[in-house]
This record gives sequence, C-alpha cells and structure tokens, in this order.
Amino acid sequence: MEMYKRMCIDIKQEQNNYVNEQKKKVLESDVLNILDEKIEKMVQEYCKIEQARLSQYPQFYKYFNLLHMSIPDSSAESSVLSFKGSLLQTGKIATCKVSVMETPRRLDLFKKYIVTPPNETINEEEEEIDNYYKKKLPPTVSVDENITQLTQTNEVDIVISSECLVSLVELVNDVSLDICVPIRVIEKDGKNILMFDRPLPREEMTARERNKLIYDIAFKSLCLDWPNRHDIVSITKETENTESNQEENLQYNMWKFGEMNILIRHQIDGELVETGTKKPGSKDRRVYLTSKLDYQISEGREEITPANERAVNWIRSYIAGHATVLEGRIDVVNNKLVRVDRKEMVDIMGGQWRPMLESELLRHIFSKLHKNLLEPGHYLLQHKKDDHNFLIFQGTDTLSDLDLLSKKKLPILSKSDKSFIPAWSAIENQIPWTFQPNK
Repeated sequence: MEMYKRMCIDIKQEQNNYVNEQKKKVLESDVLNILDEKIEKMVQEYCKIEQARLSQYPQFYKYFNLLHMSIPDSSAESSVLSFKGSLLQTGKIATCKVSVMETPRRLDLFKKYIVTPPNETINEEEEEIDNYYKKKLPPTVSVDENITQLTQTNEVDIVISSECLVSLVELVNDVSLDICVPIRVIEKDGKNILMFDRPLPREEMTARERNKLIYDIAFKSLCLDWPNRHDIVSITKETENTESNQEENLQYNMWKFGEMNILIRHQIDGELVETGTKKPGSKDRRVYLTSKLDYQISEGREEITPANERAVNWIRSYIAGHATVLEGRIDVVNNKLVRVDRKEMVDIMGGQWRPMLESELLRHIFSKLHKNLLEPGHYLLQHKKDDHNFLIFQGTDTLSDLDLLSKKKLPILSKSDKSFIPAWSAIENQIPWTFQPNK
C-alpha cells in the first residue's frame, strides 16, 4: 500500500511537470500571438463603435466604495438563478445550415462581419447586406426603450445584458481579466433599479482575445442561413411595428435570484432544425454558436476546456433555456474551421462540475450593489487585472478620480502571458499526461 501511495504521488508530480512543459513550449513558440491584419482591422472597427457610447455616460467619476470578491457562505437555494417567464421577444432568427458541419473549410476574412455606422457615401458594391449575417451591436440596456417599458410594468431589481453576465461569470476562474461595467441606478416607486450595461472595451487585448472576438462572429455568420431569416415570434397587430425594423433578435426574460427579480436581455444565435427527431408541434432547437480556438490542432493536439470557458458555455446555454451549444473548432494558424462539436447541458457540466461559485458570485454582486447604490445616477464597477476586489466609482460633474475619456482609445495589443493545455493524445499503454518513457 505504501508503494502504491508513493507511485501515485510520483505520477501526479510528473503529470504537473508534463503540463507545465507543454504550456512553456506553446508560449515560447509565439504561436498565441498570431493575428491576421484583417482580424485586427475588424477589432478596431468594433472598439470604435463601442467607444462611441461613452457619450451616454458622465465624463468624470469619483471613488465611491470597494466590493470584495470573496464569496460568503449561503444556502444553495439562494444561489439558484430561477426562470420566471418571458416578457418580450423581438427581431429575426435564422436556421443553422447543416452543410457547415460536414466538411472542414477556411473562413472568409475578407467579409465585413460588423455593421458600422453609415457613412455619407455608400458604395453598393462593397455591401452584400442580405447575403450573410453581420453583427450589429444592440443598444445598451440603460437606453433600451423596451427595457424602459418593461421596468414600468414589472417589479424589477436588476437589469443586465448577457454580455455583462458572461464577463462577471468569467472572473470566478480568471481574475486576470480587467473589466469596467457602467451601471445606471433609477428610482421607481421608492425602490432602486440597477441597470448593468455591457462592459466597456478593454484597455489591453491579446491576439488570442482579438481572434476570439472575430472568429465568434465569423463562425456564426458561416452557420446561419441569413437570407431566409424570419421573425422570432409570429407577427400580430400588436407586434407588427416593433418587428419590422429590427434584424437582430433580443429576448427579455425575468429571473429570480433569492429575493431579487432579475431582468436579463440576451440573444438567440439561431435554430437547429431536426426533421428526423422533431415531434409534431414542437419548436426548433435554439442554439448558441461559439468558436473554440486551437493553435496546435494541425499537430493533432487540441486544447481542453478550461474552467472559465465551461462557465461561459453554461451561463449562455442556461439563460437561453438550456440551448444547444454548437462549438466551431478553429485552426487559427491555418484559418480553418476543422469541425463543429455539439454540446448539450449535460456535456457542458461534464459530470462533476457545478456552477455554484459562479452563481454565488453573481448573487453576491447583485445583492451588495443593490443595498449600497442608494442614490440614483451613474456608476462604474471596475475590476483590475489580478485583483480580488471591485472598485466602485460614482459619476460627478467635476474632474475627480477617473476620466472616462481616457478609455477612448484603441486597446493595446498585449503579449499572451498564459497558455492553454492541449488535450491528451491517447498513446497505448502510457499513463495520460506523462512523458514518453525512455527507450
């Protein structure tokens, strides 16, 4: 028994050494810093659009308070985000093309995947608007007219976009992320409503983060049969005006988190038509489309799913009613979609993993801020890289601790300082995650 214990310790140590050696090789190869100039151009366009919304907020902010990320113990029931009902669905949706999943293919980076504000002169030959999906950023939740109406007719404590929800969930497993979330507090019937807008563009972005941003959109565009898109709900006299002018669909659902009512706005990426298994009268399967970047897949070495990526897939699928995840494996080095993996919630959870820490951090943030941000106005919730606290700033009329215009610049291209572990390539008669024995 003693020999067995010692052997287990030695194997564990060798596995740690093996993983560290693989990560070191990847970093030294500089492969994680590959960035196509066309992707960089689209990233800059995206950031410029996002920076334009800075005018919605006060320019100056003063330090207000500190919020610890440490999560207190609480009952499991209070940490469960529970669905209450759908309040509104607007816009268009398209089915996913099954042909995309059949063969590997290169992605077209010459296409324009992001809708930019109209210029004074438009060259019609440059645009093929209806031929493929292009990302159009929705209004921030604090100025969304639908949310203004819904908060007037429903009891709401927190309003949040899915983009902000995802950023907060990621922090549980990766505190190296820096985020800055604008929050607007309004008063209704003597109670405050907190509106969490999507985070502002980061001051620094690695090549990998830039690739991920664009490949997510490019993969979605490739998958969707966009010319045949249709209204996400049946047109009625009441919805006729709201449906006709909106392309991207938006979902407004009410959730319960302990004693708080949470209004979450999110988007359904597409529908999956399954004629062979579909029951009469049932709806098409809703899907969430995402890219999975691989930098060594041409060598037969795929990356495993890290904890923060699993958490993101969970929250996106969960708020969309356990939507199916279609994950496009991208060979970044060769700009190629290698295959498409389909994941249901049981695959995301992976048998042992449970999102208790992610759920509790969200509940902790919402409850603390709802109790502390008592004065209506504008605030910023800031998390700096590798910090275990949030800084809270309050909007003010005079120059103070933070000038929002300082964020009106393109993000710096930072070097990747962390690697991602490649999945184990099965070798007969060898313990996984160990070095090959000397012959």
